[in-house]
This record gives sequence, structure tokens and C-alpha cells, in this order.
Amino acid sequence: MRTDQQFDDAHIAGALCIPMLVAGFGSKLAWLADREHEIVFVGRAEWAAGHIPGSTFAPWHDIAEVPEGLEASLPIAVLCASGQRAAIAASLVQRFGGRHVVHVVGGGVPKLGRLGHPLERSGAPAPCSS
Repeated sequence: MRTDQQFDDAHIAGALCIPMLVAGFGSKLAWLADREHEIVFVGRAEWAAGHIPGSTFAPWHDIAEVPEGLEASLPIAVLCASGQRAAIAASLVQRFGGRHVVHVVGGGVPKLGRLGHPLERSGAPAPCSS
């Protein structure tokens, strides 16, 4: 669930690199996965790197209702770094009652930081990169 360069930088011994952000992830996984062993996905700690102050963290694979703290009748913006996981999460929030769900694309949280919007990192404002 990381990029190929992130895998090159560090990975668990014996792990396979199948970048999720390119076409064919599911097919490649089906060809390479050992059906006799448990599969573990490793992703980046993206939330810790920077998030919108006051936002809610809800990984798409854990969404089984409108996330706690969000009001289904109000607009809910769903975003990630690339927009791909946010698409899944937005569809799930809609499925479970979100009435006006906005799937944010075009750079997500990192782009907001580059544009000068404040981000939090571990509870403290994160520096914005230019």
C-alpha cells in the first residue's frame, strides 16, 4: 500500500512490493499471494504526517457506519493523499447514510499543506512545505 520507492527505502524481510496506486493491484496480488498464509498490508502512517485540524481519522476498511463524531445530515468531505482510498471511503460513508459526501481529489492533504493551509501533526501544527 506504499509506493515502490517507499518499499525500496524500507520493508519487512520477505515482503512483496505491489504498489496499490497503479492499475492491476488486485490481479498482481491474486497471482503472487500465497493462499495458505495470512496477508498483511503495510501502509504509510499518513495521518501522523499531517491532517486537517479537527478532522476525523477513519480508515476506509473500518467504515461500517458514518464515522463517530460526524453528522450524516451535514456535508462530509473525504480525502487522503491521492484520492483513491478516499473514493472508497466516500462511497462507504454514502452507503451508511451520509447525505452530502464530497470525494476530494487533486492532491488531498499534502496539497493543502503546500498551499499554506494549516495541518496538524501529532496534535501540533505541521510545517507547510512550499
